Amino acid sequence: KQRQLVDGLSPDYVQKIRRQLAQVLDLAVERGELRRNVVRSVPPPRATASETHWFTSEEVATLLYAAESDRIEPMLMFIAHSGVRKGGALALRWQDVDEKQRKASISGTLARIEGKLTRQDPKTNSSIRGIDLTDKAKDALAQARAIQAHDEAASSAWRNLGYIFTTASGEPIDPRNALRSFTRIRSSAGFSNGDIHSLR
Repeated sequence: KQRQLVDGLSPDYVQKIRRQLAQVLDLAVERGELRRNVVRSVPPPRATASETHWFTSEEVATLLYAAESDRIEPMLMFIAHSGVRKGGALALRWQDVDEKQRKASISGTLARIEGKLTRQDPKTNSSIRGIDLTDKAKDALAQARAIQAHDEAASSAWRNLGYIFTTASGEPIDPRNALRSFTRIRSSAGFSNGDIHSLR
């Protein structure tokens, strides 16, 4: 970790590397290939205040306007109006949502592990987080459903895997592709700082 900081990587970027490595080693522990995940015992570096840009409500509105008609627009809207993290939003399935009760259960996260997209379920029931759906969050879900209906009608290759925010073929959106799309949208909105989580 210290070597990475010396080489000029920011604490925020090192935190991302640490999270990815920890996820890989968690899987090795579950398989019995390692006795413990040593990465979890090393505290991550703290990001400085200057490295974190939180979008104001006006900036969020500008970003969502720039995202109009983009595939990840519903996901960005949902994150902005629910406070859910990117991995939790990407892992969200229709079965996790009760639209009549205006509730959703954040019961997993989506990550790329060993080259494969993997939905990681929580280790304990206490890790499952319930959220109340605002009108805007419900609008985001309705928009995602409409996009899926269009995709399914347009292609015989479409697969219903149960995810809410998907590619044109019904697959869950790769977190890296979501970040690339957000960076493009952020740039078109005229911003140079802030990531998806800054919408929350």
